[in-house]
Amino acid sequence: MITTIPKFLRHSAGKAYLNGFRKKLIIQLQRQQNNELHPYDWQVTYREISENTFELDFTECAIKKLAHDLNAEGVLPGLCRLDYLLSHFMGHGFERTKTLGDGDECCNCRYHIKGICEWSPEKGFELRR
Repeated sequence: MITTIPKFLRHSAGKAYLNGFRKKLIIQLQRQQNNELHPYDWQVTYREISENTFELDFTECAIKKLAHDLNAEGVLPGLCRLDYLLSHFMGHGFERTKTLGDGDECCNCRYHIKGICEWSPEKGFELRR
């Protein structure tokens, strides 16, 4: 479905999304520090690398909490891989080596506003979290 949107619009939307995401992180970090998060929320650590790149470590995941409560944690590894699909088609870079959904201690995400994210399901996802 995402490919029905013209590529230039997807890339513009991807850039706007990531820049907006950065701005909202300030509010999220303040709420986190003040212990004002909803029980179904994310705990994050944020690192600004450059104008183009930033990193987020998710140490708690709202989706994982909900999946646990619904006894549906088996969907998580596949659901986590959708980050690669969206990044690829939105035209920004994305890298990660760990996910909470795979049982790791965090999701270590690295975003590049301008970049490339390969979407190659035929290669499998065993080494790509």
